[in-house]
Amino acid sequence: MKLYLTLHETSELQTGLPLEEADERLRNACGNQFTGSQEDDHFQMEHVDRNPFRPQITVRLQLNEDGTLAVAEMKLHRTLLIFLCIWTVFVIAMAAWRGWLLLVMVPVFWAASIVAFSLGVKKSKESLIEVLDATEVIG
Repeated sequence: MKLYLTLHETSELQTGLPLEEADERLRNACGNQFTGSQEDDHFQMEHVDRNPFRPQITVRLQLNEDGTLAVAEMKLHRTLLIFLCIWTVFVIAMAAWRGWLLLVMVPVFWAASIVAFSLGVKKSKESLIEVLDATEVIG
């Protein structure tokens, strides 16, 4: 499993589908495998999952010579990131007051967050690949 230490991932998915069909498949997936909506030139969505660290996904479709390229940007929800930062400051303050051993909680909690986010990215990417009948462009 790949770990996304920056809590951000951009993937390019190549499908042989025409742009209109890829667009229609993503629209149909919103409400089934994903929640979200289509905005001007992109989709804003989240995978339907119980993982609170699931990524927010922005998908942009681009026509290319092989069909359609879907660029999926996945990042941690801003509210959750703010919570993680506030929690970290709180633990550091408590450690200064009660004992520095509490600082062990910070890297453990961040590591657990990174693993949970990475699992959410993996599931979301697998679902996008299934919906679009796509392959991931590596490199």
